[in-house]
Amino acid sequence: MNHAFTWLAPKYRWIAFGLLLIATLSGLAVLSIQGKELKTGSAPYGAISLQLAWSDEQARNIIGSWKGLEGVAYSQQYYDFVFLIIYPLFLSLSVAVISEYGSGPLSTMGAPLSWIVLITMPLDAMENMLILRMLHGGQPSFSQLTTVLATLKWALVLSAFGYWFAALPQLISRSWVR
Repeated sequence: MNHAFTWLAPKYRWIAFGLLLIATLSGLAVLSIQGKELKTGSAPYGAISLQLAWSDEQARNIIGSWKGLEGVAYSQQYYDFVFLIIYPLFLSLSVAVISEYGSGPLSTMGAPLSWIVLITMPLDAMENMLILRMLHGGQPSFSQLTTVLATLKWALVLSAFGYWFAALPQLISRSWVR
């Protein structure tokens, strides 16, 4: 199976990797700085707390703790709509590049994982739309569906991180052998 970036020439993969790394780190910084005010007693992790609220009561408490910060909460979601395009591409490309330099099962696993991690885009988009509905005074009963979507998204993100850390020893040993 080919990874998600076989269409891009290898030299351009490294350029894209660098650009996506910068964009991902910049996006994380923007979301972190912009959403700092959303960290409250009810939402110690800011918007992530609402993503993982699960119960209607917990979601209402989190949204209630953001009284006066509604504009910040909305902006956080709108910024995340841009970010949800950037970070999955970075994760996918990083897994694809690692799979090219690895060997054995790690290399074999990397190609499908580079495709699978892209599923974070629609999961994150649906999650954001549900959060916007909750913020707008919509059904807090979306909290469970939002949590399911967020949990699936985070599982995929963590699978990319796990792949990086599993492949790292192999990549280091191969670079020392060359």
